[in-house]
Amino acid sequence: MVLKFLNHCTVLSREKYFFLVVTFLFISTKCWNQNLAVSHANGYHGEIFNLTIDCEECTEIKFTLDGTDPRNGQPIIDKLEISPLLIPEKRLSSLPTTAIPNVDGDEQWHTWQKPDYYETAVAIKLGGYKNGELITDYEYRTYFFNQDW
Repeated sequence: MVLKFLNHCTVLSREKYFFLVVTFLFISTKCWNQNLAVSHANGYHGEIFNLTIDCEECTEIKFTLDGTDPRNGQPIIDKLEISPLLIPEKRLSSLPTTAIPNVDGDEQWHTWQKPDYYETAVAIKLGGYKNGELITDYEYRTYFFNQDW
């Protein structure tokens, strides 16, 4: 049937059709056709819990806590314990990002005050790999340890 269709195409159209078929086949084999099955959805889950991630074709599942490419991250073997201990030392909430204005007469200056309590969430970026190549879409999860968030 494909050959009959190609016989009715002009030479230029056949080249375009061939290119589209090759592109589709490449994309369908190269792109991410696997999904990561993550055991817990985003949100508050009480205290410490074990996160499990499944992927049929993945030989390795890796994660990062700073949003960078998981390819360079830590592998997950069986499960990952989600707890405040995972919160990176150089977390965003400990960086001076918002100035507090101070005024004394005509003099103005800005200071920054470290938050009192900021160990409330863990953000994880996950990727599934086979032979070092990403075969899944990235998955992002944020888990909170303070119920008020």
